[in-house]
Amino acid sequence: DSTVIAQVENQGDSFVAGIDAATGKNLWKIPRPESANWASPTVLTAKDGGQNLVLLQCGTDLAAVEPRTGRTVWKFENSCSTIPSTTVDGNEVYVPANGLTALSLPAGGGDPTMLWESNKLSVGSASPVVHDGKIYIVKRAGVLSCGDTAEGDVLWQLRLKGTFWATPVLADGHLFLINQDGLAQIVKVDGEEGEVVSEYDFGEPVLGSPAVADGAIYFRGESNLWKMAGN
Repeated sequence: DSTVIAQVENQGDSFVAGIDAATGKNLWKIPRPESANWASPTVLTAKDGGQNLVLLQCGTDLAAVEPRTGRTVWKFENSCSTIPSTTVDGNEVYVPANGLTALSLPAGGGDPTMLWESNKLSVGSASPVVHDGKIYIVKRAGVLSCGDTAEGDVLWQLRLKGTFWATPVLADGHLFLINQDGLAQIVKVDGEEGEVVSEYDFGEPVLGSPAVADGAIYFRGESNLWKMAGN
């Protein structure tokens, strides 16, 4: 909605601001808890003529606010993680809280209802990835779990190499995961079990999440930026 949302939360002055994307004018500013928080704002796209919202996650709750006004529309009060971010899939929201918590939003708007909680799908530093009825979780120590979005059941697990901070991306039936030492592992996920089908060592630390655009994947390392594309 033509608004830049800046979430600044630490042990000092903490706030979230809405800034007009065209002019840079401050539209609103609301105080936030003075506690370290690395979670990013998430866009909740309106369905069925509803209203776009921005989800703000912190250690005590997940709040949905109007992007142009900063007005809080609803709040899910729970102990949320302060590193991985909430993931949205349609009218369902997956929150790194109590392991992983799935919320459902009414089609016409209103407060969310809880679908399930799962400690077995506990999130590490990377944010969850959701696709085609499945949710993928990679723990910091390198265990990839695939869960069912309907009930939160674990379908399979796969041991990977290394420690992970970056959120994986999914493209063409494969998850692209890269550990903190720069080793990328490509996992085929469209079968009954996950399978590592390829590896590539970037040779330097990678903490940032890959980005996908126009048939290419971009990886940002400590000193370099790589673009990889298919033939």
